[in-house]
Amino acid sequence: MVINQDDQALAGKLVDIYLTFFKHILAQQRQLDAKVLAAILTGINRAFPFVKGEIPSLEDHLHTLFKVVHVGPVATGIQSLMLLYQIMESKQAVSGRYYQALYTKLQDPALRNLSGQGLGTRLPYDGVTGSWPEWEAHFENVAAVNKWESEEEKLMWLRVRLTRKAQTAFMRYCVLRLFWHLRC
Repeated sequence: MVINQDDQALAGKLVDIYLTFFKHILAQQRQLDAKVLAAILTGINRAFPFVKGEIPSLEDHLHTLFKVVHVGPVATGIQSLMLLYQIMESKQAVSGRYYQALYTKLQDPALRNLSGQGLGTRLPYDGVTGSWPEWEAHFENVAAVNKWESEEEKLMWLRVRLTRKAQTAFMRYCVLRLFWHLRC
């Protein structure tokens, strides 16, 4: 299912449904099924950007999401971090607790065995919310952990993570550089 800005009510309802599943699983099991939890977190991560307004039941689960970061499988911990970032960024208040959990997860040896892109490369920057210096510092830390040595490699990942206004500005910059025969 593809959700867009016009589906804000649907996105809110989907997040509520996913949170209901999340509560039910927590109540039924002491250990979470990683696949089910991953599916729930994926659903919430996809729907959350389109939700307008507060979702009170989401606040009740912040502690549990932090716990999943530390005790859950690596991939599920990354999904939890992505959701926590979206929640905090929507309030324009990314906490020290989040960064502590992020940098602890970055040091997890199991992260190197994870297929796909490294942790943190999935955190977008849209040019509207959040602080560019904070995000840039985070990006540099992720680049160091992932051992992105060259500026070209960093630029490739940067291109992938910019969205909305930031992506538009970057593309305009690249067009100008191409005009002057400079590589972007």
